[in-house]
Amino acid sequence: MTALAYQQEFSAQKRQFQRIRVLKSAQLQFKNKLISLDCTIRDISVGGARLRLNGPTELPNRFDILMNGTGDKFPARLMWRRGNEVGVAFERLTA
Repeated sequence: MTALAYQQEFSAQKRQFQRIRVLKSAQLQFKNKLISLDCTIRDISVGGARLRLNGPTELPNRFDILMNGTGDKFPARLMWRRGNEVGVAFERLTA
C-alpha cells in the first residue's frame, strides 16, 4: 500500500459520516447577526462541512451558517483550520 493510499484510507476511517462534494455559497453569521461573512461550502455531511473563506478571517468558536438561496440555518462549531479552509461540526438543535 502506498503512503497516499494509506493516508486516504486512514482519513476515511476517521470520518463518522460520508461527505458529499458540493459548491454552494453561504454566509457565516456571528455576534448576534452583526457580522456576516461570505463563504463557499466545499463538502458537507450530516455531521459537518468544509468551508472555504474568501481570505484570512478571525472566527469565533461558534457561529451560524446561512445557506444562500434556501435560507436554511445551521449552528456550527469550528473544528480545524488550514489556510482559507475551515472544518465545522454542526451543533445539535435543542427544543
